[in-house]
Amino acid sequence: MGRVLPPSADEARTALEAVAVEINTLERLCVEIDAAFGAREWARLDRAIADSRKAMHGLENAMAEALPYRDEAFDRAAFARLQEIYSYRHERLEALRAYHDEIGNRLRQISRWKSYARSMGTPRDAMQRSSLIDGLR
Repeated sequence: MGRVLPPSADEARTALEAVAVEINTLERLCVEIDAAFGAREWARLDRAIADSRKAMHGLENAMAEALPYRDEAFDRAAFARLQEIYSYRHERLEALRAYHDEIGNRLRQISRWKSYARSMGTPRDAMQRSSLIDGLR
């Protein structure tokens, strides 16, 4: 009665496949994040980043559940794929930061020009100059 039965092969396969599913999900979400960023669809980007956080949490849980069944070769392969995902996500995050900085610089420049336009002439003239600046891209 005190004997422990070996883990089922089905349990091992299910646990290891759960890890692979989460890694595949993260890879798919990298493509989704890239597509949303490229299209400047910010709501879609926000959803993809949120889904990515959920998938990372799911991966952590799957890795913990698969711990008794993982071997060195599995860990090496999984961590190699995760390193690629991390590198790709880091690259996209840097691109997003650069875009954010560029937009901030443009907004500051427009603000300076609008302040300058308001300081010249009558308020009506300043409004006309300001509206012309708004039309510049």
